[in-house]
Amino acid sequence: MDCNLGTIGEELNSSTDEELGGRRTKRALTKRIAKADTAMADAEQFLAEGKPEKKVVAKLSLAGRQLRAFEKKVRRGLDQGKLPQEAADFWLGLSQDASAQITLLRSNVSAQ
Repeated sequence: MDCNLGTIGEELNSSTDEELGGRRTKRALTKRIAKADTAMADAEQFLAEGKPEKKVVAKLSLAGRQLRAFEKKVRRGLDQGKLPQEAADFWLGLSQDASAQITLLRSNVSAQ
């Protein structure tokens, strides 16, 4: 399973607190991506171990929910003036690509 959550995490870690609207916002965004990345890793492991499809889909759903929470936090930071428009567009673009990949993976797993 290939998803760009690792790329998002690396970009978040290399960004300064000020670029992400402060220490609390950066921590919240990093936490959401880490949880989504962990869920994706678990889904990949479950798939490799031949665990039931239901468990794999549940982990992929969890990853999707974490990404939606990430996007909500980015939009809130933009609305509150904590994040510049260019940064918000960048983060939203990456997260929407990852969400699309997760949706595709879910449909592929369900179709098997």
